Amino acid sequence: MDAAWEQARFLEEALGCEEQLLRPGERLTSLYSLGSVFGESANTDYDDRVTENGKCRSDTRGGPYPYTWHQVTLGPVVVSVSECGGRGHTAADVLDPVVEAHTKATTRVEGAIGWDASAPSDSPEAKVSPEAKVSPSASVPGTTGGA
Repeated sequence: MDAAWEQARFLEEALGCEEQLLRPGERLTSLYSLGSVFGESANTDYDDRVTENGKCRSDTRGGPYPYTWHQVTLGPVVVSVSECGGRGHTAADVLDPVVEAHTKATTRVEGAIGWDASAPSDSPEAKVSPEAKVSPSASVPGTTGGA
């Protein structure tokens, strides 16, 4: 349930915002976001999916550079990956590593929680075995933090 509320709060903030301050001296501009629930906009894998694209700018690194961010909800887990490009990088240069990292992370989560990608988590078809459930503080192999 926490994952769903986090996603809802983000959507409320992000979908109406074309610029965001990350921290002093770093900002995202020209933002456009798209969100979809399971079954909408070709989303057949996740409870919720949000994508945001735009430009990133920094007082120290310059810009604007291409920016992309992907976030999905798989049952109780939120997976989020973003990247800001640099001088000479195209939007495709930024998107490719985000898609790769996102795919690796979601595959690990799916295996850890026994995720059935063919149905949303609130349906009877999406079964997570008790043995496969992961606590939020559990470590996931290949990562440097909790799940």
